[in-house]
Amino acid sequence: GEFDLSIGSMVGFAGIMMAIGVTIWGLPVWLSIILAMILTTFLGVINGFIVVRTGLPSFIVTLATLFIIRGFSSVLTSSVSPITYIPIDPTLLKTDPLAQIFGFSATITNADGSTTSVQVSILFWIVIAIVGVYLLGRTRFGNWIAGVGGSSAAARNLGVPVARVKIALFALTALSAAILAAIQTTRFTSADILRGTGYELDAITTAVI
Repeated sequence: GEFDLSIGSMVGFAGIMMAIGVTIWGLPVWLSIILAMILTTFLGVINGFIVVRTGLPSFIVTLATLFIIRGFSSVLTSSVSPITYIPIDPTLLKTDPLAQIFGFSATITNADGSTTSVQVSILFWIVIAIVGVYLLGRTRFGNWIAGVGGSSAAARNLGVPVARVKIALFALTALSAAILAAIQTTRFTSADILRGTGYELDAITTAVI
């Protein structure tokens, strides 16, 4: 029953944090990815906390955090590079086990001799879709999600922890943004604050459909 319009800026933020961790702080790539995921998930928790505690529409809250996060990412990037993206040494990504997972791709030869490139994002989508279907249809937490989305007041009267459910969902949304950022950053060997621009429209479309 909520929107998260800050999803695009979170993708940019997570990528920038990964790039800064590797290029400026000298952290291993795997640790930079995990750190970026933790920080981005924390931003999702903040989104959920503000929505729950203030009662403001999530459309308004996340629209504000969209610009705040993107502005903060721009400041971080400008301290490192005069342009919107930060390049990463490809050799560091090729030798890191976690980066290899997020940057995996395979080429399949078809019967007619043509080739098809399979990106790891497809595999992540399949796994997340399966987990999502199971979570929503087979677990108590899935029932809580449906109840909170249908009527928060009714769910609260039935003992559902509405606030925790909403905060958890905002956190999961932010984590998904970090996963996408890790895939994009390892694939293109760079991070860009503009890489998630326009994703808020996808978020609206997904939520409505």
